[in-house]
Amino acid sequence: MKVETADGCRGRGRRNELSSIHSVSPSCFSRSGPERSPEGVKTDVSRHSGTSASATSTPPPSYRGRSLGSRMQIECNVYAAARRRIQLQYDQLAMNRKKTPYFNPFGDGKSGRPSWLRIILLLWAQLCFGLFLTVSAQSPPPACPYKFSVLDKFPYVAETLRKKQDHAFDCSTLTEGLEIVVSVYLRETGYFLPPVGTSGSCMEAYRSQLVKQGLKSSLNLTSYCRYESVAIDRSTDLCKGVQTASDFQQLVQDADRSLLSNLNKSCGGDLQSTTACGVCNQAQVQTAAVIQQVQRPSKVARACTNYTNVYIAGIVNNPGPLDPGTALCLFYVKTPNHRGGPKPAVFAAVGVIAVLALGGMVGFVFYRRNKKIKKVEEHQAHLRRTRDLLDSSRVPHSSVNWFTIDEIKKATGNFSRDNLLGSGGYGNVYKGTLQDGSIIAVKRFKNCSPAGDANFVHEVEMISSVRHKHLVAIRGCCVDNSGTLDGHQRIILYDYMPNGSLQDHLFPKKRGYVLDWPTRARIAIGMAKGLAYLHHDALPAIFHRDIKASNILLDDNFNARLADFGLAKFTPQGVSHVTTKVAGTFGYVAPEYALYGQLTEKSDVYSFGMVLLELVTGRKALSSSSDDPPQTLLSDWVWPLVKEGLWKAVVDPKMTYSSEEEVERFLLVALLCSHPVSHYRPTIGKGLKMLQGHLKVPELPDRPAPLTSSMLDIEAAGIDGNTHSSNQRTGFSSYTGSSSSRSTFSSRDPLNQSATYKPLVTSSSEL
Repeated sequence: MKVETADGCRGRGRRNELSSIHSVSPSCFSRSGPERSPEGVKTDVSRHSGTSASATSTPPPSYRGRSLGSRMQIECNVYAAARRRIQLQYDQLAMNRKKTPYFNPFGDGKSGRPSWLRIILLLWAQLCFGLFLTVSAQSPPPACPYKFSVLDKFPYVAETLRKKQDHAFDCSTLTEGLEIVVSVYLRETGYFLPPVGTSGSCMEAYRSQLVKQGLKSSLNLTSYCRYESVAIDRSTDLCKGVQTASDFQQLVQDADRSLLSNLNKSCGGDLQSTTACGVCNQAQVQTAAVIQQVQRPSKVARACTNYTNVYIAGIVNNPGPLDPGTALCLFYVKTPNHRGGPKPAVFAAVGVIAVLALGGMVGFVFYRRNKKIKKVEEHQAHLRRTRDLLDSSRVPHSSVNWFTIDEIKKATGNFSRDNLLGSGGYGNVYKGTLQDGSIIAVKRFKNCSPAGDANFVHEVEMISSVRHKHLVAIRGCCVDNSGTLDGHQRIILYDYMPNGSLQDHLFPKKRGYVLDWPTRARIAIGMAKGLAYLHHDALPAIFHRDIKASNILLDDNFNARLADFGLAKFTPQGVSHVTTKVAGTFGYVAPEYALYGQLTEKSDVYSFGMVLLELVTGRKALSSSSDDPPQTLLSDWVWPLVKEGLWKAVVDPKMTYSSEEEVERFLLVALLCSHPVSHYRPTIGKGLKMLQGHLKVPELPDRPAPLTSSMLDIEAAGIDGNTHSSNQRTGFSSYTGSSSSRSTFSSRDPLNQSATYKPLVTSSSEL
């Protein structure tokens, strides 16, 4: 039986529920009757017509005697009551859920308050987090990939540092040891520097290696040599972004494509021999010079120069950086078994062979052998002493190659007079040819003794520490005392300059080629660039002290190169002048240097101005006529003529030129640089810009009366009594050089173009 309620629900009578409420009071019905269902319940009468299962079934006792409508009413009421009871159960369950708190593992399950379990878990979490932070803070940095253990093969590095640790720490040797390690890393990985973040561990690994080899445990690389650990990982840009070997190759190719092939050809083989090492060093110097042109010399440029040696040892050289010959040639680091000359084992083998071959001449052979060994050992001891002296003051990568006296004699034909290029007070210069075919100039000093080795080492250091295309490069040197007839010898080998010196072309002994103006201008600018490098780019600054025409050498393209640094002097950083013993050549020495021994960069500028005057006028800086022995300065003769606008009268008549403005500008710069008062001289950097036309030449200031002027000239110039004008700044009287100052010149030839100028000298009677 189905019942449809008024709200659209359908219910089916359940006997178990009906039986439980069979005693329901009839008062719950709103209506009664067979045709209407109570409470708006509609009865499906059609389904109950006839004999049905419900009709044939036995009704419960409460149904007895009731009509069909009453039965349906009772069944609907039972269903509604059951439905209300179930709804009440659901409502009660919802209310219980709102009152009962959710399960909380950190609470007591009833009130939600923290329990002992929650407190323990919180403390445990805090302890774990603190331990995590502590372990993270104390975690070691990334390991250094450099293999510093390779220095065990080169104890020379640690021994040299240990000797000087208590006095002056040898930072150059420290750098060379590091570069060997970098070369090994470059050979294995192709990278110069280790990954980012490993710099600190690398510095500590290097320090630990040196301490293991005998240095004090208090060694601090940062305080000793001001190393910056961040400068040895890939986070820095030391050399124009170079990080790998291919980056370095691209940097060199951008400057000159032929340099890489020259490096591979010159440095790829064994560098044990002196000749092979010299060829490789020459290629290295050329490459380093090109890199310095690509990037202006500075801290970055010096790093690029160091990269050259590392690249050659790690990539180019086949034996590699751990080879004794490679380490000695490129880094000047010796191995325990490497000596500079023949080894005793060689002589022992020769002795054994001689004994077996000659038999009865054993005594004679051993006598000669022992004598020769003693001589070689003495020679090697002297060489070691000289090299140690050089090591104590040399700069990194000076590329100094040591030659034996036999190699030099073979190159020069035993110092043949046919190969003599020139001579001077210091000695002779010879032309030579090495075994590889390269031509060199050999400078052989006179009257040498072991006491002068310090000065010799100073000169070698000076020339080898500066590298510039307008400076003469050193190829090597030699110290020998094995020959009793030749005596103690000191020799320097330079690059050969095929066109000689500037003096050979300005003042030739025989009539020859006359330099045209473009060539002279190029020579002057080259001189200025080389001197500017010594003054401003070399660290520390270098004063030449002996600039003259004979020290300006010319290569095959007539490019100027400064030579002869024998009188050069370092200047400490921050010091503007040095008081020292006067050295130089008369006519080129600045007045303040000659009188007081005060040496500044303006002293070199004065000498440069005198050479520039020689270059334009074709006359010597200090000249004398045959009939008048006293001498006069070239600047004293040129000054008054240029002040009066007669500059063409002083120009070399043999020289052709097209740009009068350029020639006049060079003359004005020469007079400005050779001014007697150092305050008025420009720096060589400004002088170079004036020569190039990048900076305007200022008006020539007044100059004091020349020391070689006569009293008549001084009086004619108005420098007497109340008519003279005194310079308040310098204390010198102004001297402009009037027409009467040239009274000693010929009246027919007032400009004296056809003869040498006559000196103007103040005699004692006139004073």
